Amino acid sequence: MTESSGRSPQNGRATPSGLPPTSVDSDVDVIITTHNDGERLSEFLTNLPMSDIRELFIVDDGSTEIDTMGVLDRLEAEDHHVVRQDFRGASQARNLGVHISQAPFLLYLDTQTAPSGGFLAKASARLNGDSSIGAVYADGQRHGNGEQIVITEYDPSLLVTDTQFKPFALLRRTAIEKVGGWDERLESGQDRDLFLALTEAGWVFAKLASLGFTSFAEDGQPIPSSDLAITLPDMLRIADKHRALYARHLTSVIATYESALAVAADALSARSSGEFVTDAEGTAHDLMDQLAAARSDLARSEADGVHARSILADFDAARVEAQRQAEEAKLQAEEVQAKLQAEEVQAKRQAEEVQAKHVALEEQLTAVHREINAIHATKSYRFLRVPRRLYGAVRSRLR
Repeated sequence: MTESSGRSPQNGRATPSGLPPTSVDSDVDVIITTHNDGERLSEFLTNLPMSDIRELFIVDDGSTEIDTMGVLDRLEAEDHHVVRQDFRGASQARNLGVHISQAPFLLYLDTQTAPSGGFLAKASARLNGDSSIGAVYADGQRHGNGEQIVITEYDPSLLVTDTQFKPFALLRRTAIEKVGGWDERLESGQDRDLFLALTEAGWVFAKLASLGFTSFAEDGQPIPSSDLAITLPDMLRIADKHRALYARHLTSVIATYESALAVAADALSARSSGEFVTDAEGTAHDLMDQLAAARSDLARSEADGVHARSILADFDAARVEAQRQAEEAKLQAEEVQAKLQAEEVQAKRQAEEVQAKHVALEEQLTAVHREINAIHATKSYRFLRVPRRLYGAVRSRLR
């Protein structure tokens, strides 16, 4: 956004159309995804707490209505960040929001839900204070009459079974990126799929005690839910994609369907006893019986699983004991090898000492031989001196 002719307040940036300034100190970018919502878009922008927003992005997913296109042109001319794409679905529009924004925390909105004042600052503080948190959410209220919208505390089993899942939350960018963002193969239920992926990745969900959002749904209309229009193929695709998580909470899934069928059966019983109603009521009871059978099968499977886990536990214990014995044997072998090496070094040292003594004795023996030879040579010379003298005397006399 560019500054208007008015003076920007400290640490803020002025925005067009008389909107409050955005904040350069905020860690939150807001992405509004829209499709043919021009009639509500302009008014919706005036309800945003701009002072808690770093940057605001509007991603248009292939709007075709002339009025909406005119509103987008006007907002773009007023220097709003407007990004347009061909109609490719909500998932791709949200993923595009990840790429074009830069803040560490992201809030995704449609034109029917806006954050309450103070929520973004508090949620941002929670995310900054705990790096394990991937999403921060809160209760909300309906615009006009102030009716409170209670969001249940986070529970993986409820996330799997809640048919009125509401995805409003401030999200950590790195959490979105690590799970691959929104699944662009889905045409519905994308938010539930993302939250399931965050759960499987180990991210924590934190709830604030204060109100977090305001719903602008008209009186008498249901509060918008991401799963109100989820298709059966997408529902099955999500369940298959997160089958391990669903399997861990299969009991809760069955209980949820049982409760829903019981409510449907009671509602049908309260109606007139027409043939269609009677058949439908019978079908509901049949489905309840099938779910009861499934629950029984699940109980048996869990019992078998307990037995299997017991066997695995015994196997693991035996494996650990075998590893311990192998480690002890290895240590003993290392000790023996070290002892043998020490004895080998000692024997080598002693052999070197014996060899040195042998060399010394050889040298002494050689010296003795030299002395003996010298003695023999000396005695021989002395013995020869006597005959020589006698020979000299006899010769002299003979002359």
